[in-house]
Amino acid sequence: MLAFLLLAFVVALAVLASSFTARIERLQAPISVLPNILEVSAEKHPTRDLRSRVLSSGDAPECDVTGETARPVSAFVPAADETALSGLRQNCAFFSEVFYGAAVLGRKPETDEPTFGAFPAWEIRSEDHAMRGPERWPFLSPEVGVVEDELAKMLAGEVDEIIQAALPNPEAAKASGVSGVCLDLSGFGNISPSLVLSALGVLEQHLDRSGLGQCLIGPSEAAFLRDPDILATVDIAVAVLIDAKTSPTVAPATGAWIVKQVGELHEAAKTGKLRFAISAAGISWEGGQRRSSRVSYAVAMDQAATYSSPPTFDAKASSMMVRFIDVEGRPNQIWLPDAVTMSEALKAIPESIPVVIWPIGYEDPTLWEVFLDGSAKPPETVSLGEQVIETVEDGIFVSTSEGRLGVRRFEAAISPEVGLSALSYDIIPKAPWLSEIANVSLPSLTLTFDGLGDLDDFDSVLNALSGAEVKATFLLGLEDTLLRSDRITRLLEEGHEIGLLAEGDIDGDGLVSGLDRFSFDLSQHALHHHTGTLPVLVRHPSRSPLAVSRVAELAVARELQKQGRLALPTGISAPYGQYDPRAFHEVVLAAVLSQPFGIVRFDFSSGNSKSVSDSFKTTLDLFLAEGIQILSMPEVVETDAQRLHAYTDAQPDILDKVVYGSLRFSWNSFEDFFLILALIVLIRAPIQIVLALIWRNRYPVEPNYKPEVTVVVPAFNEEQVIARTIASILDSTYRHLKVLVVDDGSADHTAGIVEELVASDERIELIRETNHGKWYAEDIAINNLDSPIFVVIDADTLLHPDAIEYLVQPFRDPKVGAVAGTVEVGNQMNLITRCQAVEYTVSQELMRRAYQAFNGILVVPGAIGAWRTDAVREAGFVTGDTITEDADLTVAVNRANYRVVYQPDALSYTEVPETLRQFMKQRLRWSLGILQVSWKHKRAILEGRGIGLISIVESLWYRLVSGVVYPLLDLLLVGLLLQSVFAFALGVQPIAFGFSFEFYLAIAAHVFLDVVNLIFAFWFKRRWDWSLLLISPLMRLGFVQLLYISSFRALYHAVTGKLDVWEKIFRTGKAKMPRKPQAPPIARKTN
Repeated sequence: MLAFLLLAFVVALAVLASSFTARIERLQAPISVLPNILEVSAEKHPTRDLRSRVLSSGDAPECDVTGETARPVSAFVPAADETALSGLRQNCAFFSEVFYGAAVLGRKPETDEPTFGAFPAWEIRSEDHAMRGPERWPFLSPEVGVVEDELAKMLAGEVDEIIQAALPNPEAAKASGVSGVCLDLSGFGNISPSLVLSALGVLEQHLDRSGLGQCLIGPSEAAFLRDPDILATVDIAVAVLIDAKTSPTVAPATGAWIVKQVGELHEAAKTGKLRFAISAAGISWEGGQRRSSRVSYAVAMDQAATYSSPPTFDAKASSMMVRFIDVEGRPNQIWLPDAVTMSEALKAIPESIPVVIWPIGYEDPTLWEVFLDGSAKPPETVSLGEQVIETVEDGIFVSTSEGRLGVRRFEAAISPEVGLSALSYDIIPKAPWLSEIANVSLPSLTLTFDGLGDLDDFDSVLNALSGAEVKATFLLGLEDTLLRSDRITRLLEEGHEIGLLAEGDIDGDGLVSGLDRFSFDLSQHALHHHTGTLPVLVRHPSRSPLAVSRVAELAVARELQKQGRLALPTGISAPYGQYDPRAFHEVVLAAVLSQPFGIVRFDFSSGNSKSVSDSFKTTLDLFLAEGIQILSMPEVVETDAQRLHAYTDAQPDILDKVVYGSLRFSWNSFEDFFLILALIVLIRAPIQIVLALIWRNRYPVEPNYKPEVTVVVPAFNEEQVIARTIASILDSTYRHLKVLVVDDGSADHTAGIVEELVASDERIELIRETNHGKWYAEDIAINNLDSPIFVVIDADTLLHPDAIEYLVQPFRDPKVGAVAGTVEVGNQMNLITRCQAVEYTVSQELMRRAYQAFNGILVVPGAIGAWRTDAVREAGFVTGDTITEDADLTVAVNRANYRVVYQPDALSYTEVPETLRQFMKQRLRWSLGILQVSWKHKRAILEGRGIGLISIVESLWYRLVSGVVYPLLDLLLVGLLLQSVFAFALGVQPIAFGFSFEFYLAIAAHVFLDVVNLIFAFWFKRRWDWSLLLISPLMRLGFVQLLYISSFRALYHAVTGKLDVWEKIFRTGKAKMPRKPQAPPIARKTN
């Protein structure tokens, strides 16, 4: 009865959970909670204040040279250029070489021994993601502002000292994976070849012992790139195809000019050392500025859209042009290459010569379609969805705006000299905006805590905050929101702020995904249940919202903004565990001095709260003594506290109280709950044994009771086994029988084999039907037989010679409607078949005997079962309502007021699945079929029958409750075993996981009962198999989990309506009977 009550509770809870989940999904944070903070306005910025970044599609760059391009492609990365570095992160797998800024000529490096092994400002640890594929060529550049005459004097003077200062340790550079060092003279085309040759000679001597190569970068017009001595000295020469005369009126590179330059460098190209660098960046000229500046395609298009100035195409210049007056009233003009104009320029460069993108990250991203497929044209649709535009300002929170697709039209070029005929943009593409907002100008801090800690630690920290009149922000996880509502109430009463913690991996659909997303939503709903408000602040502890470097992270930032949330950065984290308050104070102070505002994070989870509480008051006093202002979160965002809490119209629901009460019980009382379940099992096992002992009566054989029996064999494609099965039936010691084979439309030779047997024995009859299923074949047989009793066996079953003689004896009682025999595993070939042998033995010899006591046998097996013909007809024949027709018919006969009994001495031998795949197919059908039968005959529970109140309820218990709870126990058991093994190997004490002695005793009792049940089953069977006894305790480490998986799959199919899962198990004919079948001696009745 206790099991029935628990099952009813679980079913009710499942219904409540479904409604509760729908309620959680309907509860959404309102949009634009803080419109003045969250919304990205369409502000206009000077071009110099904007930059773009390319977002990565994965977690980290994969720099092995695995990508394939139609022609060799290299990358140019200016020093400390975030735009270029972001482009390199995304596309480095496609580059054969990377040229990157490493040092300034005439200036001492910032480090004593620079190796140039890592890219400047590349925030990825080189030991984790070293550049393995592309060749690395750091270059030495003159300092910005140096004019050509000054550079000439430097090269003519102490050039050795200049190079020595820039590259003090070439051997270390070589060891770090650098291929060589470049001299970058790309802005100095008039330097004499003799000076360049002299400088290269000094560089060669400096690199001589290291084995590093050397290269030269210069304008394509430079005479030194045409000097044969220079070309003989260097390993690589990069010719930059940007006209030195470029100005607001002169384009950087016309088509005709590029053709001319490539032609003039024909001799240099023959050396195989030449690379052509094509401009990927726009050249921006701003009124009042003496020099031009680089601007990316994304920024240029954004400015064109912001200032409503569509780009125009200058056919003579072979370039796009953007003109506008900026927000400061300055005229701006941008010469802008896009994928169309750049693909035209590529036509002038032989495909065998590598091309350098100058610089990477600035290009129209659709250019990559041309690089990946040399015959492809640039697409007319332009997407900048994998880039972001941002200002150079620093803030606390991230805000985003949507981008948009662009559409352009162009006419193909007639020749490189002529260039494009036309190019225009119908819709200007825009990249998403990423803004950092809520700037704080004064040196200040805000304090945040992840979690609520243990109660004593929580009180200690709040008392310290209260004494200093400081307000903090507490980010809460699921455990906090479910179990600590009293602490949440205190926080709000004392004026502190609360928010949510999000765990797990982020995805593009929201903050977190899968089960973690449900946990986050549940936390939100729990806070609403306790406080009536929804939190606005949210933090992901392992990711900073300001470090948006991936496409998925941008989608998350956008989703948070749509939800009206503020994503709180991680900030400066206090060390985990015990820490020195003074040392941490110095770290925080240094951070505040470098930028005016800092967020301090304390990990206040239960495992670390004691460490925090021990040091927090001292830490807080040090902050205050330094004169640092500690701001509350409303002060940071310059709003009142109420605006950090969203209010909804959702009203409290009685369902919430029920669900939260259940969740608190399961969270706090898991061990108690498991012990209750274990107690049910511990009580159930001895009850089964007692019932089996009480109901041990056997039906003695009455020699004069010889009713006619028809053995029905439904068959479908059973040519491998049908002859053996019929032979075993005809070998029966019971002579008053006929064999009726119903061929259910077999596609093999089954029917032909049976026809040959019919010709040799008149007791055999064959009925041939089209394929309708086993249940239909059995009904055809029932309609065609005239015997009062019939036996149904599977076509692969081997009957013991005495089996039918035992099966008919119980039918002397007119209330017996069906008799279940014993199925033995006839192919104990491997571990999975032997596990099934253990399962068959316990379920029949113990459980079926016990179920017989209250007329609760749930299944008369299809492998051997006898039926009273009138009882079956009265019960409604066999139906196709379920996929386990034998169980369905068993319950129907029971409900027709007949008894179903077990005859253990009636033996048959069947072939069980030998492979995991076949086994899982069979068990899915069995599990789903029992669920169907239980649902179809649910009224048997209300009728008060044993088969309903006990058998059906227990079957549902096993599949709905045990199938969910016991896998957790098994996982825990495996975990205990593994950690015990490791603990023994390391010579340490195993971890107790905080559970009581009773808990571990219950686990041991489960395993012990498995063995006890098998021992009693063997005792009832009067035959022992010690090998199976050894297997029994190990079945919890694999086999039992397969049964749980089958239960889960059955529930899934039942819920989704995918019920047609019957698949025929392939038969091999390996099932065998013992040579001397060991049936118990038949007890003959004597007069």
